[in-house]
Amino acid sequence: MLPFGPSSVNFKRRDELLEEHSMAMLQNRMHAMLTPNDVMSATYTPAPHSRVSRDLSRLSLITLSEMKIDAVNQDRYLLCRTIVPTGRSASRSLFSVIEDVKSDTCNVAFYHLLPFLSNPMTEFPAGSLLVIINPFIRFCRSNGTPIVRVDSPAMVMRIWDPEEFIKLGWPADNISPLANFKSVTLSTSEARKDLGNKYFAEKSFQLAVVCYTRALEIDPDKVVLYSNRAACYLELKEYEKAYDDAKRGYEIDSTFTKCLVRLCKSLYHLRKFKELLPYAEEAKKQIGPDDAVVNQLLQQTKIAILEETEGKYDLDQMIAESNQNPRLEGHADYVAPFIEVVPLGASRGVVVREAMPQGTLVCVVKAFSCIKPSEVPMAMMKDERTGHMIDTRQYEAIGHSSRKMVDNYEATKDIYSLSSGIYDVQAGSPHEVDVDRVAAIHNHNSFDWPAKPLILITNSNGDDSGSGLWILPSLFNHSCVPSCIKWFVGDFMFVCLREDVKPGDQLTFSFVGEERNSYNDTKEYLQRVRKIDCHCRRCSYFHRHPEKAQIEKRLGAKIEKELASWRGPAFTSSAILKRDLSPLEALLAELEKEFPYPQPAPPESHFSMLGYDLTNLITQVATARGAKPLAERAIRRSRYEAALIEGPGRVKDCFAAFTSAWLNHQDKKLIEQTIQSFLKAHGGLFKRHHLKKLFAPMPNINA
Repeated sequence: MLPFGPSSVNFKRRDELLEEHSMAMLQNRMHAMLTPNDVMSATYTPAPHSRVSRDLSRLSLITLSEMKIDAVNQDRYLLCRTIVPTGRSASRSLFSVIEDVKSDTCNVAFYHLLPFLSNPMTEFPAGSLLVIINPFIRFCRSNGTPIVRVDSPAMVMRIWDPEEFIKLGWPADNISPLANFKSVTLSTSEARKDLGNKYFAEKSFQLAVVCYTRALEIDPDKVVLYSNRAACYLELKEYEKAYDDAKRGYEIDSTFTKCLVRLCKSLYHLRKFKELLPYAEEAKKQIGPDDAVVNQLLQQTKIAILEETEGKYDLDQMIAESNQNPRLEGHADYVAPFIEVVPLGASRGVVVREAMPQGTLVCVVKAFSCIKPSEVPMAMMKDERTGHMIDTRQYEAIGHSSRKMVDNYEATKDIYSLSSGIYDVQAGSPHEVDVDRVAAIHNHNSFDWPAKPLILITNSNGDDSGSGLWILPSLFNHSCVPSCIKWFVGDFMFVCLREDVKPGDQLTFSFVGEERNSYNDTKEYLQRVRKIDCHCRRCSYFHRHPEKAQIEKRLGAKIEKELASWRGPAFTSSAILKRDLSPLEALLAELEKEFPYPQPAPPESHFSMLGYDLTNLITQVATARGAKPLAERAIRRSRYEAALIEGPGRVKDCFAAFTSAWLNHQDKKLIEQTIQSFLKAHGGLFKRHHLKKLFAPMPNINA
């Protein structure tokens, strides 16, 4: 380890660093103008793992000249001030130039610090006072310049009060060039409150917090100060702090209406609806029955309590809200009383305590963190230390979770309740934000988040899907024949039973998505990526009948070869009209022979799902050629396989049934049977008019 400083490092002058920073800002602006929807390919090289404590009383001050190269300076903190506004680099970090207490200067890069679409220049403008905890420094690979890396949002604190910064060790004679701050030297509580009100009116909420805090030092029982500081925290989305201040103010004077309303708002954003209800009713009594804000708050609280206790959701209202903002507010989670989380060997799972029918609502859960496609352009990054590839949306979701965990014990505890999978990450304190562990948890537990405001299909892949983390559903284990189905409205995941269950049954999803893989392919994927051996009905059947697994493997290769010959330029109108269909029909016949329909053989012999792409192709080609019997035969097989993996009420099952009915001269009886199957499978939450949205492309369907 090399000491950092003039004796060992080619230390650049301040003017050189500022010139390099200006050039980097210009290059990134030019790239953004030329390719606004692109993320430059980059390699992400995180700093060595370190634990972060934000209790500065347990840490000691360090300067740039005292730091070690390529080593975490554990239990130390660096006081610094930005001398240029922050910009954004190709590797998605924020970068700036800082000076320390000795006026030494260095580049700095912040990772996971703020959302991609936000303005980096407003995060740390020139003159920002920062504390960097456990600072890490290394040489930049491109130009050999030393750079301080900050990998976790918990590793950096912005100090708004200059007197606090001086107490931490900053020279008092070098505090003057502070951006947008007038020193709170006023001697009375009222004067400090008035200055805070001025900053609040200017939307400088952090500076207003400093003023109200200083006023409370003089008058610690003044309710208006707690109320005003709670208002600042509400604007800053620091709802726990807003709750603490509003609750303290209410305890001092329960008749101070503004404080009571802010207490209600903080509980609303914290989604503590049962605790909120009596306060909202009290606010209505104090203010009167005609206040629109309180009435709306009270009405939404009652709706949320109904959602939380009975699982009753107004999907139309939620869909309308998600069209405006996919991150829904004012709605509660629901967890069915018949499920429980239990230990299962070295891990955990979710089981049912009593028998329940197919279609029963299991849970409705809001995302802990999620990133929608429009927020982050799709690209891949490589973590050089682990060798893992990570897409930019997953990277952004990791940052979102990490930011949410800072100074939030409950959020940190929720995240750390999840498994980090195969990654060797040691558990730390629930009070620490360990980005390595958060990344491993996301890699092991995240779900695709569909882009559309109402999506009923279980998974969505590619550029049309984002990434998110849902805590309770992450505890569901894998089965190739899952017991549950899921869909999304905004950032809420709805989970229903896809089949009848009995006491002790596990609740499961399929970790292999919607791909129709052979047993051998699925087994290889689960062992290589998930490090698990599946013992579901399908895998158990093939394990007992290895000859069937070999037949499936051979047949799968033949199907893939035939499908490949139809892809690309070969799939044209003229090819559809002229090409011989007998090879497709022969493959369908072989599939039906080796893996027949449920009657009369027992269901366990039908766990092959090779026909999905084949039957889709046959349906399109045979329909275009007017070969209705072949098209209907392919649709029946497609419908059967969709029901096998997704349950009888699944979307593709319904779509296949509607297609079959359409080819069958609008068979109204079959359409009605399919509608009833779909509604039953989704716990009664969907209504008939939702099917119109889902099946709008189909002609003459009156749902």
